[in-house]
Amino acid sequence: MKYLFKVEGYTLVPFGDEDLKAILKLPAGKEIALDISDARSVKQHRFFWRALQVVAENSREIMDGEGNIRSEFENADQVLQWVKMKTGRSKFIQIGKETFKIPDSISFQSMGQGKFQKLVDDAIPLLANYLGLDVEKFKNTYLTGAKV
Repeated sequence: MKYLFKVEGYTLVPFGDEDLKAILKLPAGKEIALDISDARSVKQHRFFWRALQVVAENSREIMDGEGNIRSEFENADQVLQWVKMKTGRSKFIQIGKETFKIPDSISFQSMGQGKFQKLVDDAIPLLANYLGLDVEKFKNTYLTGAKV
């Protein structure tokens, strides 16, 4: 598991409770090795998930193949998969003789802050457009208080 720390001077300070618990489990004086990377912004992560949730909660009603009316998106994760496919964040994999197109992972381990920032920058206009809003109206109406 990866843990987050904030750099304060020459000290690494645990970012949250889970990070602190991991450090407290180590015996005093224990030498550890670290892979240092630019962590993603947790605030931006929450902002992005709020935007996805807003679209899920306000998705259009559609008729499925059996004639039932349902929401186009059932949850924020479905909106995320749609965003990744619409913005070209996908890859082809081969299993046996079949080829499948699957969305890329946006996990903290697989996508650093730079790539995540680009995803958010590409996604917000797409999400706003889906709701028939310009970006500023989308942010001001639904994402106030969830700012990065």
